[in-house]
Amino acid sequence: LLMQQKESLNKAREALMVAELKNKSNELTNFALHLGEKTKFLEELKKELKLINQLNEESREARIKDLVFNVQQNLQIQQELDEFQKTMQQVSEGFAKKLKTRFPNLTKNEERLCTMLKLNLSSKEIAALNNSSVRAIEMGRYRLRKKLKLDQEQNIVGFLQEI
Repeated sequence: LLMQQKESLNKAREALMVAELKNKSNELTNFALHLGEKTKFLEELKKELKLINQLNEESREARIKDLVFNVQQNLQIQQELDEFQKTMQQVSEGFAKKLKTRFPNLTKNEERLCTMLKLNLSSKEIAALNNSSVRAIEMGRYRLRKKLKLDQEQNIVGFLQEI
């Protein structure tokens, strides 16, 4: 009877941990998407600032006021990035240990890429988060596949989610 209670308690704890991990993972994915939108906003802002330079003074002042308002709404990107990294570390602690045990030759960047792929982020989203090109991420995925010794048919995301 005592053994059954301990086993039941362990199963309940494990289920709670799985649910918590899934919740954090979803939170992280949503956050990554939000960060991608922020990056897009900043790129558009840069283009707009270049165009403002060509306007007459009256139009320029009005447009600058609009931009200041938009910037104030989107100012917290660095704080959000720090928050994202903390959440990613929480989600990836157990995963990183298992990954390092199975594949000790992975670099820190490859481990980070594995974590983001495990969270089912697209190459575009990963590129936005790492401030790099989609092509660089795709090349990283290709190299990672080789290090993990995956076949062409194997889905890298599915493989990582099983670890």
